[in-house]
Amino acid sequence: MLSCSWEGGFPKALVWWEGPAGQSRGGKENSNILILPYGTAHSGKPYTCYARHPLLVQSKTCSLTLVPISKPYILMSNASPVEGSSVWMRCSVENGTEPIQYTWHYENYNGNATTFTLGNSSIINITNVNRNHTGWYRCVASNAVNSEKSDRLWLNTLFGPDIPQIDVTPYSMTRRGYTALETEAVSLLCQAQSNPASQYVWFYNSSQVYTGQKFTITKILRMHTGDYTCLAQNTYLNTSSNNTISLTVYYPPDGSPSCSVEPALNHTSLRLLCSWPGGFPSPSLHWTGDLTQDQSNTAQQTSSASSTTIMLPSGGLTSNNSLFTCLGSHAALKQSTQCSTRTCECSNVNKQ
Repeated sequence: MLSCSWEGGFPKALVWWEGPAGQSRGGKENSNILILPYGTAHSGKPYTCYARHPLLVQSKTCSLTLVPISKPYILMSNASPVEGSSVWMRCSVENGTEPIQYTWHYENYNGNATTFTLGNSSIINITNVNRNHTGWYRCVASNAVNSEKSDRLWLNTLFGPDIPQIDVTPYSMTRRGYTALETEAVSLLCQAQSNPASQYVWFYNSSQVYTGQKFTITKILRMHTGDYTCLAQNTYLNTSSNNTISLTVYYPPDGSPSCSVEPALNHTSLRLLCSWPGGFPSPSLHWTGDLTQDQSNTAQQTSSASSTTIMLPSGGLTSNNSLFTCLGSHAALKQSTQCSTRTCECSNVNKQ
């Protein structure tokens, strides 16, 4: 918008504009303003304001030559700010007739672009910069003559590391933490968002055991049960964070269950014993055998960590030389194992 005025006098002077390519407005008392849309004005050629008063023989004139905008450039207070700090960006123009309008273009690392206009303000202020502000910035400056855009400038927000996430492969978890089967390969992967990227250090029960993002135990043993801590470090910012998991190694008892039978309660009952010591967690033991329906309901079974006992009341055998089997299973074994024993109603009890 071009404005021209000549104050004072009576009656009012008649003021109008004349410009190149027929851009003019004249002949009326309110024609002192010439509106030029952005990009439609002519540079290098004058726009002349004419003023005529009835008491003057000649008209008065003044001229204005519009200057096109030079290529803008971006100034940043800090191209690598730390997350949570402040940063400003200015779109600087060396030459160009005002008023100047400023538009900013932002493109993140995924290629998503955003455009926003600031009017006649050339400065962006970010009072609490975060990682989402990281990306390419470009400004466009426009006046009545032309528009020019700057080169792109990268804003690199520094942050982290966040609290690490630990992934265990193969995945198996209980209320107490992660579990693994003895002799299998176990991998621990640590991931913590950070810029620059995190450096990783692994600790086992507070002792450093490995440097790197992925810690693999090719053949895990029961002695590897314990706490594993991943320490993530941003060496540029001198910051760090950590996370700890508990890993328990399951291993089976040695061999197979052991079965035996012995008299009890002054030879009025029989006691079936099944034992399978060792292993973690404790094995699962279960008796099966030739009990009548009525006697199976009255048989008394007790269990401890690595053994189980069943007490058979008198008359509990369906026949002489009955067979009883103890089934043993364990989380670290794919198949169950067993042992068997036979009983007889005689003065001497045979064992197997």
